[in-house]
Amino acid sequence: MATTLGQYLQRLSYALGTTETNLFTLDKRKNAVNRAISIAVQQYPIPQYVKRTTLTFVAGVATLPTDCLQPYLLYDTNDAYSEYDRVDFDKFRFQPTNTYTITYNESTKVEEINIYPTTATSLYFWYIINPPTLSADTDESRLKPWWDDAIAEKASEQLFVSSRNYNAAEAKAAVSKDLLAKAWQSERLRIEGVENMRITSIYQKHSLLGSNSSPFTSNSRLS
Repeated sequence: MATTLGQYLQRLSYALGTTETNLFTLDKRKNAVNRAISIAVQQYPIPQYVKRTTLTFVAGVATLPTDCLQPYLLYDTNDAYSEYDRVDFDKFRFQPTNTYTITYNESTKVEEINIYPTTATSLYFWYIINPPTLSADTDESRLKPWWDDAIAEKASEQLFVSSRNYNAAEAKAAVSKDLLAKAWQSERLRIEGVENMRITSIYQKHSLLGSNSSPFTSNSRLS
């Protein structure tokens, strides 16, 4: 079940401790919520905001999708293991193998992806989209409910910064940082499952069930 803008605004009132809109107007609150979602999406590759498309290259250049917030993966459509690494423009000029950089085309006023080598004509492009702006109370976010408190606290931080209440903003920044990290952990648990996130012993891989193996050997007893 997706969270609506109206529900975010209600949680934001809790985070601010007031529904009073003289200082924090409704428009400011909506902008803060949208900004908070954008910040979360920039920090974490949240699946609901990751999109794949196929880019067509001409002489090693393709137009960046207009809804792209930031690149994620670029790889060959014929070889899933042939990934291109993003590099800064200065490094790209030395043309290391299988790399790409992003530039701005002054003539067409669009951002472009430049690849090297320039022989590829079609590549898969995974990228993080710019979250759609929530404007009506019924507009739904793509985030799961466990992000709700993190978004509300991050939005309150944005409002306190704009009102120059820096002490409150600093406190909210600490809370929102912790909540965002916990929300991302919940997201990963949902996607990857507990099994893939278990901590492995640095001493020895062994089963904790039905096995007599131990990270300590009989030759290294503690006296």
